[in-house]
Amino acid sequence: MLLTVTIGRFIDALANQQAGMSQIYGYGLRLLAIAAVLLAAGLVSGWTSMRAAAGLARNLRNGLFERIQAYSFIDN
Repeated sequence: MLLTVTIGRFIDALANQQAGMSQIYGYGLRLLAIAAVLLAAGLVSGWTSMRAAAGLARNLRNGLFERIQAYSFIDN
């Protein structure tokens, strides 16, 4: 949301022809900073979801292995 609000304000400043080069550079730096924060948050989110999925798969695999090991191999 912060990214879209910043882009909207930048467009408004350009449309009203109030934006000088210093303002354009300022908005550019703000947008880069916001993008860097969003990238870091996305990486952390992806890493934690990957760890959770790997843990779930490990637990399922171990549970299946334990269940199979409990079967009897003697024919009745």
